[in-house]
Parts: sequence; structure tokens; C-alpha cells
Amino acid sequence: MGEDSRPDWLGLNAGTFGLKAGEFAELVIERLIAQCTKAGDVAIDCGAADGRMLACMLAAVGREGAVIGFEPIPHIHEALRVRYAAPNVALFRACVASRPAADVAFYHVKNRRWISSLSPDHLEGYAVESIRVPVTTLDAAVGRLDIGNRRVAFIKLDVEGAEFSALQGGEGLVATHRPFIVFENSLARAAASFGYDRQEFFAWFRHHDYVLFDVFGTPCMEDHWAERRGEVCWNFVAVHQQDPRKREFQETIAATLEGIQSALHRHGVLRPA
Repeated sequence: MGEDSRPDWLGLNAGTFGLKAGEFAELVIERLIAQCTKAGDVAIDCGAADGRMLACMLAAVGREGAVIGFEPIPHIHEALRVRYAAPNVALFRACVASRPAADVAFYHVKNRRWISSLSPDHLEGYAVESIRVPVTTLDAAVGRLDIGNRRVAFIKLDVEGAEFSALQGGEGLVATHRPFIVFENSLARAAASFGYDRQEFFAWFRHHDYVLFDVFGTPCMEDHWAERRGEVCWNFVAVHQQDPRKREFQETIAATLEGIQSALHRHGVLRPA
């Protein structure tokens, strides 16, 4: 299928034809978890929320593997702890960032919890309460666990702008395990809230020999930062250049997208255009 004839995946993900905004990307991420992890692996969910991706990770890694989750909002963390009470699940009530801290402000949006963030930016008009939460790094948290010789195969980050900071706090983990990474990020907007810039962002991935795509397979380039942000989804894939999953992702993403769309049509979820 030629570039000009590709379906409008961005439009579909925006919340048209019966789907809620972002739902199509979530379905793609579920497929990526299944494709990019195997029994015995370790998978990490930063911003576990309702546990949707935790469930996918557990199904993929099996009893031989392990899942690590981070969720700072106390009542949501407690619900996850009860729901996922298993020996191969570790759940931290903490945020992840580039540096640890014992007690920081976290902005819990009571009427839209999924946009709660370490930054108060862009939360005007919502019912926001400031709560105090611990902050850890991925390197420190995983280092406290006994994962043996298992591979950290997959990391998903949806932490409302702090994704790049969280990756900076996982330098050792990324260098050692070369995980397949899926993360949400608003590029220039997130950078302005969390104190970094375009050069620092892309240099980090180049340093680790990672390449970037959005979850629909479009390569993420530096000129997507602000000027052309409407050309990429704000859910991204980062994969090491030498990881065979890079080629697999590139070769199968079109079929994956079309398969999800077809399944949604069969189940009557998508309305006709």
C-alpha cells in the first residue's frame, strides 16, 4: 500500500467512528506487548493506572516472567495491589524520573485522573489536588528486585510528560537490556514542562543507538518536534538498531493496524465513515 493511500490512523485515533480518543493506539500497544515479549521476560509499566497493560504484560511473560508496575495515586495503587497479588508482580507506589526524591508534589486530577502529573502545567480548569509522593528511578527500583538472569524486554511509559525523565533514570537498564520501549510524549510541550529540549531528547536516543517511530510506524524525526506534530501519533516506539524486533515492527505494523481495524469493524465498534 503506497504512502498516499494509507488509512488515516491519526484520524481514527483522534476519536472518530465510534472509538474514544487514543483508543486505537492503546489497542496497538496491546499487540506490541504480545509481539515483543515472551515467556520468562520482564515487562515494566510506568503509569499503570487501571492495570490494562499490566494484564497484557502478565499474559505475555507468563509465570516464568515478571511484571513491574509504578502508580503513584494511593487508591489506584491499592486497587492494583489487590488485583495483581502474585509473586511475579512488583508494584511501586511511586513516580519514576531521572532522580529519586522522598517527597514531591504530584498533581492528582480528580475528575480526569489519567492526566495527573508531576507538572501542574496544562491542568487549568480541572479539579486538582496536590499530593505528596515518592520518586524513584527505573535503575534503582529494578536494582532492588531479584530478576535473576531474566531480560527486561519491554517498557511502557505513560506518565504525563515525565517519560523522558524516567528514561534518563533508566540509563543502566536500557544499556544492559536494550528493551523495546513504548511511551507517550507530547514532544515540545512535554519538554517545556520538564526542562529539556529537542537536542537533548534526540541525542539521548542516538547515544543508546535507538531509533524512534510512532506506534503507527512513522519514523519520528527532529522536525516533528513542533512544526509537524500532526504527522505523528503521540505514542512512540523506541527500539535498538540491532534488535531484531525493529525489523519485525517495521515489516508487520501495516498488517497489525489493518487487522485491528478489521476486528473493530467485525465487532461493530467502528461506525462507517
